[in-house]
Amino acid sequence: MNRMTRALRRINRQLGFDVTRWPQPSETMERLVWFLSDRRVDLVLDVGANVGQFGRDLRQYGYAGRILSFEPGVEAHEHLSAAAADDLNWTVAERVALGDRDGQVELHSFSRSDMNSILPPTSAFDAAFGRIQPNGTILVPMRRLDRYLVESREAATRMFLKLDTQGAELSVIAGSADVLERVVGIQAELPVKPIYDGMPPLHECLQQIGALGFVPLMTSPASFNERLGAQIDLDIVFSR
Repeated sequence: MNRMTRALRRINRQLGFDVTRWPQPSETMERLVWFLSDRRVDLVLDVGANVGQFGRDLRQYGYAGRILSFEPGVEAHEHLSAAAADDLNWTVAERVALGDRDGQVELHSFSRSDMNSILPPTSAFDAAFGRIQPNGTILVPMRRLDRYLVESREAATRMFLKLDTQGAELSVIAGSADVLERVVGIQAELPVKPIYDGMPPLHECLQQIGALGFVPLMTSPASFNERLGAQIDLDIVFSR
């Protein structure tokens, strides 16, 4: 903080105001980037990357290491590829959904691409997000993450797995079984109020992730919905 900023802050506080940085820094991202450094992470697996928001935030807050992003949506994948195009340490995989098997799966598509899911929406989804219009379903390839990494000869040994897959988080983890020993941390967006059919409840997610040797380290609210008057989900960072 320079001398002029300190002087302005002192004067404004005397008047009952405060001067703060704009935009406000994200404590969550600052702590996450600290975690990645502390655990010596050599690859972030960005699963459910959408248009690249998470990767851009990592860069903004100081993570300069490797990122591998996965996104099954057609338009979102195009935007994601553009976001990573000039970053030599950021790779975007071919358009694919990750899950517990290799094959194909239907992706439910919406007018807001970050709500796309391999699970169909429930009535709670309609009540919470009535303005988001369904765009039908598209058939997309599905891969297990562990097989994908083996086939691509990925050599990273201290990976961080970020999951934002609208209800498929446990499925992605199941498909990562053969590489989980190389994963030192997981960030998952987990449901408080399930809005997709077949979405596992929060307690089941915590139990299954905990059984794999991961414990919650940080939490932050992801989405509160005023129409439902309820928290929809939480972002939880787990450490091995």
